[in-house]
Amino acid sequence: MTVQILLVGLRGPGGFLRADSAPLSESDAQQQLAAVAEAKKAGPDTLLQLPWLVVASGDVVFGRLIPMAVP
Repeated sequence: MTVQILLVGLRGPGGFLRADSAPLSESDAQQQLAAVAEAKKAGPDTLLQLPWLVVASGDVVFGRLIPMAVP
């Protein structure tokens, strides 16, 4: 079984922050990454709402999926 973690890079007051999701199924991870992309397209004042993170899309620097192998 393969699970993925969504890593979101955020602009913080003193530099950059990293926010990682809990392990997600492949489809949930893809949906959440798509939500990050859509929020970025909508503009910097758009609110990105994920089950584990709520932030203005202007503070999001990047989103990336990291695969994890689970026995």
